[in-house]
Amino acid sequence: NRQARIQAQTAGGTGRTLGINPAGGNVGIGNSDPGALLQVADSSDNSVVRVGGNNAGATGLDISYSNSSFTSTTIKQNYRATNGNALLNIDTGMFTVSTGTSGAEKLRVDAQGRLLVGNTSNVATAHGFNPSVQVAGTGAAAAISAGRYVNSGSGPQVVLQKSRGGVGVQTVVQNGDDLGEVAFEGSDGTSFKIGAII
Repeated sequence: NRQARIQAQTAGGTGRTLGINPAGGNVGIGNSDPGALLQVADSSDNSVVRVGGNNAGATGLDISYSNSSFTSTTIKQNYRATNGNALLNIDTGMFTVSTGTSGAEKLRVDAQGRLLVGNTSNVATAHGFNPSVQVAGTGAAAAISAGRYVNSGSGPQVVLQKSRGGVGVQTVVQNGDDLGEVAFEGSDGTSFKIGAII
C-alpha cells in the first residue's frame, strides 16, 4: 500500500504526523497507520478530539480516549465547568446503551420517550397503557430499589402525586380523584390481567 505522510515540527520539538493512505482511503492524525477512515491517536494510542471552543479547553466538546488501565472514553461538554446549565443534547429517533464484553443492549429510550431497561420493546399494562419507565428481566435483578444511606432516622420514599393541571402545574384535585395505585398483574398467556390493586 502506498502512503503519504505530512509532518509538522517546531524547532527542537517532536514531529506530529498526518498520514494519508490512498489504497485504503484512511487518514491518520498523530499516527501513520490509520485503521479507520479517520483515526486520531498519539504514540501511546491516546487521543482527544475537540469540536468548537478554543485552545484553553473551557468551551467546546471534547471526545477523549485513554489507553491506560482498562481504557476509558469520555464525552465532555467543557463549559459545564463554569456553567451548570451547559447543555449536551442527543437528538435521535431512539437511544440505546450496550455494555459488557458482548456489547448486549441494556437500556433503551424509544421514539415515544419510554425508558426500557432489560427489554427492547414496550409492554402494555392490563389497563392498556404504556408506562414511561419499564424494567424487565428473568432474574431477581428485575426490580427497582431506593436506598437512603444517612446517619438519621429518615428513610427512602415512594411518592405518587396527582394534580389536575398540566405537567408541573399545580391545580387542585377534586373529591373522588384517584391519587395513585399499585397494581399487581399476571399474564394469561396473551396479555396481563389485574390480580389486585392497592
